[in-house]
Amino acid sequence: MLTARISSVRCPLCPRVSGRSRIEPDGPIPCRVMFLGECPAKDEDRFGRPFVGKTGREFTELYLLVANLPRSEVLVYNARCCSDQNYENPTPEQAMSCSSVWLGPLLAEARPWILVTMGQVAASLFPEIGNLNLQHGIPLPGKWGAWEGVLFPMYHPSAGIHATGYMIALMDDFDKLEKLVRELEEL
Repeated sequence: MLTARISSVRCPLCPRVSGRSRIEPDGPIPCRVMFLGECPAKDEDRFGRPFVGKTGREFTELYLLVANLPRSEVLVYNARCCSDQNYENPTPEQAMSCSSVWLGPLLAEARPWILVTMGQVAASLFPEIGNLNLQHGIPLPGKWGAWEGVLFPMYHPSAGIHATGYMIALMDDFDKLEKLVRELEEL
């Protein structure tokens, strides 16, 4: 399995917190499905991989199983790849600043069929996603730079940890994702 390695250049709004590195993408390149989260948390900084903490375990051990997608077969990244001092979610401007540097080259290399945006921060990068509450779980045509494919907006997996209502919506959306992957495989 290949794992993306991108140079050490930083975006204009990088928090540059001492002792913390940019978290690289994790997963196969190229890939069929890529997940785009929000930003690294403490566990991601500690282990140097996206989605490895409590939310990452829920993502891997519950939601990916619903979609019949092994973690080893999906690419996982964040809209902002560096954490800030207090591990707060990035603003849409911070996510756009980081993604404007890293997302295009990664998508060009990974060539995912489906790009799953997880949460409002990742969704904010794509004007095709106007309202996450209305469009979660609905495949949309998407474009970023030279990449064109299917956007699949979802709530962030951490929402399911905090509220059962989101967990139900997430389970349903991951079930829809599994059906979409099967449909695209049959084309």
